[in-house]
Amino acid sequence: MKPWRLLPTLSAPMPFQMAFDEGLFYDCLGRSESGDSPVGPILRFYYSYGAWTTLGYADSAAGKPGGAALPARHCRRITGGGRVQHGDDLLLSIVGCREDHQAFKSVRISYLKIHETIKEALEQMGLSLRFYRCDEPLPKGADCFRFPIATDLAHRGRKIAGGAQKRSKNIFLHQESIRMKGIDYARLIGAFCNRFERNFSVTLQAGSIEPQWLEAAYQRTAADGFAAGAPIKALETVHGGLS
Repeated sequence: MKPWRLLPTLSAPMPFQMAFDEGLFYDCLGRSESGDSPVGPILRFYYSYGAWTTLGYADSAAGKPGGAALPARHCRRITGGGRVQHGDDLLLSIVGCREDHQAFKSVRISYLKIHETIKEALEQMGLSLRFYRCDEPLPKGADCFRFPIATDLAHRGRKIAGGAQKRSKNIFLHQESIRMKGIDYARLIGAFCNRFERNFSVTLQAGSIEPQWLEAAYQRTAADGFAAGAPIKALETVHGGLS
């Protein structure tokens, strides 16, 4: 089974988290183009320190007449999708190559496979979920969790998970937000890791965060006009909590 790198869980403001993901993506892309040893594939979990809203890279409504007003604390993602409010959610990111698994060759199939893994992990915890379907009347809007799309996950009639991707050549970044009240997120991380290994035929191995990734994220955060605002805190990542 292919080994994957499972990074420590971080709690930090979203500008730093988004800069960190962007750095991972372009590091993997650069190494792939130059033929250097890959750093991935990588799976990581993280939390937003404080309330933030992230905007998809194509969000162009801000500042336009009739456009949705921007919240005071917001930053952009390099992935697509709508606006996502953070602060009470669990986030995960996957950085890898299309060749790492057959499902990763397609945006749609990879999205579905990752959501199947989340669904199975939550079902192991005793919850009942369903997918939104293509034949449902799903209105469109800027707020990611108010306007689900097909293959998003629902619990008791509410969207609880949504993701977006960035792709360039053979490298992809998938970012996911899971929002459920009353859920033990540490337990969910363990259940997800368990199902991820089975569904993608991989072995997750604890990996460290390389200093240059942190430095690049700090520099990008400062270049975008954000102060760190809070200490970057590493949390224990629990792997394999359920079987």
